[in-house]
Amino acid sequence: MKASDVMTRDVLTVGHSASISEAIGLMLESRVSGLPVLDDQNKVVGILTEGDLLHRSETATERHRPRWLEILMGPGRIAEEYIKTHGRKVEEIMTREVVSVTEDTPLDEIVQLMERHRIKRVPVLEGDVLRGMVSRADLLRALARTLDERPGGKHSDDEIREQILAELEKVAWVPRDGLSISVSDGVVDLNGVILEEKEREALRVVAENTPGVTAVEDHLVWIEPVSGLVIEPSPNESSPGGTAPGGSVGRPMRALLLGLASALSLAAGSPAVDAATFGANPATTSWSLPAASHKCAKGQHWVPAGYAKHGKYRTGHCAPN
Repeated sequence: MKASDVMTRDVLTVGHSASISEAIGLMLESRVSGLPVLDDQNKVVGILTEGDLLHRSETATERHRPRWLEILMGPGRIAEEYIKTHGRKVEEIMTREVVSVTEDTPLDEIVQLMERHRIKRVPVLEGDVLRGMVSRADLLRALARTLDERPGGKHSDDEIREQILAELEKVAWVPRDGLSISVSDGVVDLNGVILEEKEREALRVVAENTPGVTAVEDHLVWIEPVSGLVIEPSPNESSPGGTAPGGSVGRPMRALLLGLASALSLAAGSPAVDAATFGANPATTSWSLPAASHKCAKGQHWVPAGYAKHGKYRTGHCAPN
């Protein structure tokens, strides 16, 4: 979408020679927080917002600085601030550097402008002529319309699964290995291994947002990558929108985890993990790699894998004593 799709076309404005009392009355009466300022030829010359009216002498909210800082700032800037805090005309206190867009500006660029300049609205201009205004409220209204337009109708299980996989292809966070997604009668079954708990929530969101999905069953198992600890979803946890709570891991998943655990143990120089070690009840099992012995040269010691103070992950290594 672009600016012309969401902008407000009937924009409330104020003249450059109007008093700030008139402008404030207009803002309060119309419940807006900013007004484009027009000159005598109806061209945009500035914008007046609530922020321009915060520091005022009438309310004793003007800025007060140490004398030495005022000397460094220079008389010109001090005089400019005096005008902003004491001026009674709109043109004296308005913001002259207007951040604006055109009717063809995409919404993502508008949002970036709002965030970068910390503003709540941007005028839509054609040259110097005002065509509309895009505010945060306009963006919310556009979002509401989009949510209401969610397609309905029936979707086959294969179509649902294809849509989920297509969405996952667009993102970088999805685990590329050990993830299995199946759909039966509109119920999505998430099965496999994740390395971050947030991946579980994100996968649920993808499934729940897919048209035709009636419920989501979560059988994902989180393996903490540093310790190797297996963490399953809480038995009391349930997902929004009719999602079934996480249950115990079935035999195929238990076999997969048992094989993964054995491979990791062998890679660490420890005996393979058997079914007894892995636990008879996979829904309540927590497993971690057995401690492995590491040989370092004389005068060195082994530093296990983990996160350093600066937050960067490091592998296990030998370090000087």
